[in-house]
Amino acid sequence: MTRALAVLAVLSVIAGCGGHDSLALWRDDLESECNGAPCGWTQIAGPVGAASYVETVPSEHGISLVGSGVAVSRAADGSEPIGSSDTVRSLRAHVVARCDTGSELTIIVTVTGVSTGGPIDVSGSATFPPEWDGSRSMFPLFPDDTTDVNEQFSDITNVVIHKSGAGACEVDYISLADTTVGFPE
Repeated sequence: MTRALAVLAVLSVIAGCGGHDSLALWRDDLESECNGAPCGWTQIAGPVGAASYVETVPSEHGISLVGSGVAVSRAADGSEPIGSSDTVRSLRAHVVARCDTGSELTIIVTVTGVSTGGPIDVSGSATFPPEWDGSRSMFPLFPDDTTDVNEQFSDITNVVIHKSGAGACEVDYISLADTTVGFPE
């Protein structure tokens, strides 16, 4: 019964993501599988096979990251960014995930600065509940280099999900939004 309620809660959040998508600059529901991973994602750190495509709850899929220091990347193919918008000054990540106690996810996003034309990394971290409970975590992403704090950007060229701590995390959905546009609660 408890698992059934958790599944219903997660499915209702995921179904509700449709309303949030209209505000997202970039999103991935991690549903499509290519070579053992969600399509477009590549494991870039950690032991071989520590990142894999999994069923998160019945009928939903995502990516599992097992062990500390495991990371996956969704990079632009070189000719087109993975996301683009009018100029934005700050980003927020919206993530549906679960993590074993003691684990944490860091989202690192590479964007293109409008004035410099160069890459800027913004990042943020969050902990997630150990069981699927329908929780959505929204957290700001800050520039890694403080000289980029006031830089505006337009293109998203890379997204990295990095896991720290023992155990596993499963990610079911990720999106990025302008922090000046609110997600409905």
